Amino acid sequence: MVIKSLGSTWNFLKKTEVIVVLLIFSSVLMGTNMLVTRAISNLSSSDTFETTGGPVARGFIMSYCPYGLQFLKAYIPVIELLGNDADVIVNFVSYAMHDKKELDENNVMYCLQTEQNTKFTTYLRCFVESENSDSCIESTGVNSEALDTCVASLDAEYRITELYNDRSTWSGGRFPQYGVDKDLNTQYGVQGSPTFVLNGKQVSVPRVAESIKQAICAEFDTPPVACNTVLSTASEQPSFGPIGQGGAPTADTQCG
Repeated sequence: MVIKSLGSTWNFLKKTEVIVVLLIFSSVLMGTNMLVTRAISNLSSSDTFETTGGPVARGFIMSYCPYGLQFLKAYIPVIELLGNDADVIVNFVSYAMHDKKELDENNVMYCLQTEQNTKFTTYLRCFVESENSDSCIESTGVNSEALDTCVASLDAEYRITELYNDRSTWSGGRFPQYGVDKDLNTQYGVQGSPTFVLNGKQVSVPRVAESIKQAICAEFDTPPVACNTVLSTASEQPSFGPIGQGGAPTADTQCG
């Protein structure tokens, strides 16, 4: 009888241990789920670039290339119109032709697009029209401290300044490297600024806002209402200056 009683007690203790372990495990899972939920919530409420699941448009430019700026003048209104429905992205050619200022401005654009995205298009419009990065950073309300941190990190990761200072690494001995989007340049065969890539294929479009919009809208299975908006049909002028001024001949001239 004593042995039987001890056996029953032992079985009860084992069952109790299992229950305790299950309770602990359940508690850990609940805590993990709360952490994951909190992390997702923090991410979704952040100012970082988030994909839309729509068509993916990539405009590869050099930030001081006159023809890259011409493309941006047509591209910016499309970003403003379709940015919530499609991924309308600014990317960068993997070398620079306009000295260190171009590398520095590429960094600013990259960091604002990825980390302070709600400020990016307003800044981009200001810069393209005025050529005054410092003033645009201030007027747009950019978090300068966060921007400086991002630029420093980007510079270190891709050795941008280091490679600029070592002329033996320059392409053809003439152009410093800018490796931030190098893999994408290789993937899509990017040779110069601007290059327009839509859903993974190079596409030739006039540097006209309406033309770029129509090209992207044609890639939707069901185009959003925004595609009904008619943008400027003017061919943008190269270099810095007002957006929508028009008057330039249609051309495919590139830097590169």
